[in-house]
Amino acid sequence: MGTIPWIIFGLIAGILAKWIMPGNDPKGCIITTILGVVGAFVGGYIGTLLGLGTVDGFDIRSFFLAVVGAILVLLIYRAVTGRSAK
Repeated sequence: MGTIPWIIFGLIAGILAKWIMPGNDPKGCIITTILGVVGAFVGGYIGTLLGLGTVDGFDIRSFFLAVVGAILVLLIYRAVTGRSAK
């Protein structure tokens, strides 16, 4: 995938992760996109390690891995910054 599709994919994954885990986090589109793109990368990496596949295209499996990765990144972000869900 190219850069623009990765950003769009990450944005959607980040928004969905924030919807699943609402909380006292930055609400900005840029932060959500960054967390989503990093989460998509993390989800793809973990999925590859576990033999579940990779995030290499727009399909349900890749989207699921990206959202799970975005949730993990959001949990790590909250642990590092000391923010909690409200």
